[in-house]
Amino acid sequence: EHDCHARWAKSIDFYSFELQSNHLKEDLSMQILNFINPDSYYVTITEPLKQTLRIKRKENVSKLNVSNPTLKRITNKTGYWCNLGTLFELSHHFNITQKYLLANLMFIKTKNSFPILFQNFELDASLARVLGHIIGDGGIHVNKLGSKYRAFYVNNNSKLLDSFRADIDMIFPKAKIYFRERDGRGDEIWLPSTIGRIFYEILEYEKNNNFKKVPQIIKSVDNPKLICSFLQALYDDEGYLYPTKKMVVIAQVNENLLAEIRDLVIKVGIKPNKIRIHTSRTRS
Repeated sequence: EHDCHARWAKSIDFYSFELQSNHLKEDLSMQILNFINPDSYYVTITEPLKQTLRIKRKENVSKLNVSNPTLKRITNKTGYWCNLGTLFELSHHFNITQKYLLANLMFIKTKNSFPILFQNFELDASLARVLGHIIGDGGIHVNKLGSKYRAFYVNNNSKLLDSFRADIDMIFPKAKIYFRERDGRGDEIWLPSTIGRIFYEILEYEKNNNFKKVPQIIKSVDNPKLICSFLQALYDDEGYLYPTKKMVVIAQVNENLLAEIRDLVIKVGIKPNKIRIHTSRTRS
């Protein structure tokens, strides 16, 4: 375990990757590597990178923790899934640049999950809505021992389910999406752990002890369109119309989350009423 963390630290130090959630006001782009432990992920690589590694492996590799058979599989076997931490180590040892390495990664996945394209993504309306839906009628089931992070969304409205699915396809094109119908309980969409682990970090589940909160990337953004996209999803899931009083209402058991939602409403120029607390066991 110590060696694993040492390799991860070396890799992250070498490439200087860091979480961008605290400075997204200027740059809304995100890199998958900001949110994962490389030793827990696997990638496929392009033929040019394989060729580069074939040439480099003729040099002295005695100091590497990678065996010659493993190196041969990485460079010769078609469709081979290379451990990302191992690839970082090889690249560091062979002086392969960050830019070249990242440009030659094709697909990425956890060991027991479906792959997604290795690409940058950004905080746009689609991602903002997906985050709102996961906080609203969704969540993330976590099994750390099995390295499973299953993000899901539940609803009985087909239009909202279709919207969620379309937004995921915009962020992670052609990603595997699970769907199951449930009588009377709302249908479910599940995402592979490869994506769930990313959302787990973006939504700061560990930092918040698995309580749902408005993520820092939404709090810190100044673009009203992005904030409204996030609120749109939350109100679609948790809100309702109160026609007799001509109000739009959102209810939450989590008062802290509700206060954060209220702050966002104020930020986009709407003056909401004060939060009303109900003591009834049947109401939020």
